[in-house]
This record gives sequence, structure tokens and C-alpha cells, in this order.
Amino acid sequence: TRAGRVARLKLSSPPGIPRSFPSRMDQRAKSRCAPVPSACPWGGKRLSVQANGKPPAVKAKERPEQDFKALLKKAGVGQHASNLVANGFDDLETLMELSEEHLEDLKMTREEMMELKSQLLQFCPAGSAVGKGVCPFSASMGANPVVASSEVKLDHPQDTSKRPLLMTDAMHRLLKESWQQLQVDNCEHLGNLLSQHFFKQAPESASTCGMDWSAVIRAIAFPIDRLDELASAERGLTRLGKNHARWQTKEYQFQEMKRAFLHSLRDFFGKSFTADLELAWALLYDFVSGAMVDGLKEAQAEFRGC
Repeated sequence: TRAGRVARLKLSSPPGIPRSFPSRMDQRAKSRCAPVPSACPWGGKRLSVQANGKPPAVKAKERPEQDFKALLKKAGVGQHASNLVANGFDDLETLMELSEEHLEDLKMTREEMMELKSQLLQFCPAGSAVGKGVCPFSASMGANPVVASSEVKLDHPQDTSKRPLLMTDAMHRLLKESWQQLQVDNCEHLGNLLSQHFFKQAPESASTCGMDWSAVIRAIAFPIDRLDELASAERGLTRLGKNHARWQTKEYQFQEMKRAFLHSLRDFFGKSFTADLELAWALLYDFVSGAMVDGLKEAQAEFRGC
């Protein structure tokens, strides 16, 4: 009979071989507790599947804390981490709220704070959060950042600038307000200050510049009213850089002029020249000089190709 055959199979099975075949119900019950392969999407370790078919919860990594530490290290202010945390600046959102009044308690310099904020603007993932006009730090910045780059759709889709100009709306307002003050005398006063500082700091480079210094100021401020058309402004600045190749302008001279320019702004605005305003002008200068250097290099390449 069938019962007799099953009984003989159980008795005659060698060691290590099951004496009876598990039922389908037993197989389903065991599969609920089967280990997940090491290539599991929830991690490299073997995990047991729970009765509901879902994996046990895996604790997510503290990404914001990692970003915070990475930013401080990249900005060269990792040594101030404990002071920042102790004074409430313990995440990326609050760092943009730093101002001159906090420097003494934090034992930071103005230059360190500016570098930290500059890195913070670059830390926003271009093409994702920032590229879509929504910065993860916009709540503390008070507004969305003004951005223009090849990853960003501008008002004129055919316009795509080569480099981004990451700047908050607050910085843009500071630039426009200060630019209005500078234009009261057609930039004559700031132009004179720039000439003095440039001749003092880089006399050799300044001696080769026979130019209208107020025109230099207007060229630096050229993109302020064109943030929605930065690609067009960039092309104009690149052409201007090409023209400078005729006068044997060197790339390092742009950095020399940047130091003189920022010193001139400090003299012009005095105590009202805050770190945020200085950072805004520095970012703008980098954008302008970068476009002009591109034009300078293009002209030099064309000359060598002749």
C-alpha cells in the first residue's frame, strides 16, 4: 500500500537525507525566514525577511551631519566646528546666517567666514536642488539662489553660460543697491580709488594700463542688471577679453586687480561694506574675470594657430 511504501522510505533513508518530503505549506513557512542574499538592495549584510515580507528597518546614514563636516573641512575652518556647534550653527541651514557680530564668539576671521559662505553656495548640488532654483539652504538664506549655468533653463532657452553664478536673492539685492550708490558720480570716485590701490599693490601691472578706471568699474558691474541673460553678458565679456590680448594682458593681472578692487570698495563703503556685500562683489568679479580670461585664451590660441 501507499502508507507502507512511505514508512519503508522513512526507515531506509541514509543519514543526512530527509525521511519525508516537506509539504508545500512547510516550504512557504520556511521561505518567510529564509536569509536574503548578500546582494540585497537594503545592504550588504544578510538580513532576515519578516513575516509581512518586508525587510527589517535599516538606519539611514546621517547625511546632513556628513555634509556639515565636509563643508567645514573644505572651507578650511574645521578647527571651528566645536565653537560653531556650541553657538547654534550646527547645520548647513544656519551657516548662511553668520555675520560679523558672531566672529568674536566663534574666534573666526572675516575671511574665514566669507570662504565658508562661498563654499556653502557651491555645496548646493548643481543640476539638482540649485539647478532647479530651490536650494536646500534657501530657508536660512531668505530666498532662492540666483543661478545661471549650462544646467539651468534661462528665460531665453538658447542662452547657456559656461560657468554658474551662485548667488542668493539677498546678495543680488545688496549688489543692486550698492551699484546704484556707485553710479552717482558715474563711478569716478571708485575708479580713482581703484587706480590708487592697483598702482600701490601691483605697480608693474598698473603701469601698463592706460585706461579709464571708471570704465573698468562699469565692466565689472556689467552683469548686475543682466542676471536673467547671463549667457549673453558672458559672451560680451569674452569678446572684451579677446580685445585685451592686443594689449598683452596676462591672466595673473586679473587676480591682482581683484585685490585692489575689493580694497577700493572697502574704502568707498566703509563700515557698511559687510562680509555678505564683499562676497557678492567677489563672486561677481570672478564671473567677469573668468569670462574675460576665456576670451584672452581664445585670442592667444588663434594667434598661435596663424
